[in-house]
Amino acid sequence: MPESIPAVREVLIKDNISYLERSLIVDLVGTTLDCAVIQGLLDNISEIKGNSEIGVSKLTKSVINALYIASSPSSYYIADEVIKNVNNMALLKQVIHDPKKITHITEVVIEGSENLADRVISEIEKINNINRIYLTGGVLKLFILMLTIILKIIR
Repeated sequence: MPESIPAVREVLIKDNISYLERSLIVDLVGTTLDCAVIQGLLDNISEIKGNSEIGVSKLTKSVINALYIASSPSSYYIADEVIKNVNNMALLKQVIHDPKKITHITEVVIEGSENLADRVISEIEKINNINRIYLTGGVLKLFILMLTIILKIIR
């Protein structure tokens, strides 16, 4: 059972979920996308899917490679900070040694985020008859990605 299922129980209670409602829990973490369909307040888990082809780690690795090409520090921590702060030009100028590469690195983050969001949406669209969707993830950088996903779903 994906660890995100019990993690949303408090939110389900707060949202006053009926025993008739079906909720999709989407958990995007480093190496996988986990989805679970639950009935009511965890009364029944009707479907669990995992996709190891979709995860944030591919985006992080792309940013690490872009930083390396820009002769800049290229650890997972720094790549995560660049992803989280992609719109913070002051931080990018501190981290990226070659100013000519800043645009390229921000494009890598944005394109990678959009690609990841598209892949998550594609997985979500395969699941039918859902009343609510809950997006979870243990990494702070996912906040930007999750907003991208929500906006694409709403469109």
